[in-house]
Amino acid sequence: MTNTTTLSGKDIHDLALIEQAVMDCETLEGDDLMARLDVIGGLLQDNVVRLQLDEEINHLFTFARCIGCEALSMAIREKYYSPDCWGAAPRRRYQPNFLLKINGSNRTSSIVYPLKKQKDGMAMIMLEHMKWDPRYTIGAKKLLHYIDENKLWTMADGEHLFA
Repeated sequence: MTNTTTLSGKDIHDLALIEQAVMDCETLEGDDLMARLDVIGGLLQDNVVRLQLDEEINHLFTFARCIGCEALSMAIREKYYSPDCWGAAPRRRYQPNFLLKINGSNRTSSIVYPLKKQKDGMAMIMLEHMKWDPRYTIGAKKLLHYIDENKLWTMADGEHLFA
């Protein structure tokens, strides 16, 4: 049994619900944005659990980047994510492999954040990619502003990612 897997868009459940939740944010404010962010984070986390992914934060962020790309229009996707969303990111020479849990547990070396931070962090990364598609721009930017304004994810939260 392998402890890693590769994924594609067909492995993601409820992408349409995630996309709709982002678009709905165009007209929302305050607590309604928080509620929608919780829905998005929950849907992302549901996929993580269903796929039995290790909750290592770097892998969760890669997963979120791939989902954000998957939501983009084909024109934008081809411009920024050639050849596909689940392949190597720019400047990488490999397709991202996702760590799987071992016997239902994360690796001891995994940097695992509290569940709320995981959800908010994944949503933030996904939204950073979705904001480039005009269908999601307003909603994604409102959610990103809400995350920033309410300090749901800060540079200190991701300090080790930038070291």
